[in-house]
Amino acid sequence: MRLKSTKGEADMNYKELFVNTVNRRYCDITGIKKENLTIESNPIKKIKDNWIILLGFVALVIGLMLINFNVIYFLLCLGLIAFFEVLFLIGNKYSVTCDKDCISIKQYFQKFNIPYKNVKNVYVARTAHGIITHTYVLVIRCEDQLSLLREFEFPLLCTDIEKVVGFIDNFKIATQCDAATIKHDKRRSLRRIVENIFSIVCVIIIAWFCITKGIIKLP
Repeated sequence: MRLKSTKGEADMNYKELFVNTVNRRYCDITGIKKENLTIESNPIKKIKDNWIILLGFVALVIGLMLINFNVIYFLLCLGLIAFFEVLFLIGNKYSVTCDKDCISIKQYFQKFNIPYKNVKNVYVARTAHGIITHTYVLVIRCEDQLSLLREFEFPLLCTDIEKVVGFIDNFKIATQCDAATIKHDKRRSLRRIVENIFSIVCVIIIAWFCITKGIIKLP
């Protein structure tokens, strides 16, 4: 099954890739087409390509801090910017390779392999950040030693979409969906809904407690 874009592979975006790989999350991997195929996330290149936007953001923050200058807050703000920059570099640096017998993964400061016999699905998913924003991730779903499904997610913000398309298309997949995988996804979706509702209820209870005890005073 070859991934196709209505605009051509080079012009495919991650939203379209996500739509095209929806069914792949339920179809088992049956093999690979070729070995030594790698996708790599390069956050440094992403920063270099968008350095004007990043510089403008830093200048804006510094400008706002200078309006009511406080050396402690100023240094703290610069420290937070540097901290989140380091998190961005570490969180988006990885490489995933189709080797002869396994998927080889290098992420953070570790390296591990997933044998093809344990790999269930490889697809693109969309992760929500709040109500409006979302990002896309590469998901490798596999079985652990207890035959339980596990998922490894890799952000696609700093990757080359053509290489991602080629990597996903390198896997041969079954023609029919796996019922157990579909059931697993339904249970996980239900669990996330319950967790979100529970979190909202907890926030409401905490806010109500703070207001009634006078900790937070409404205008």
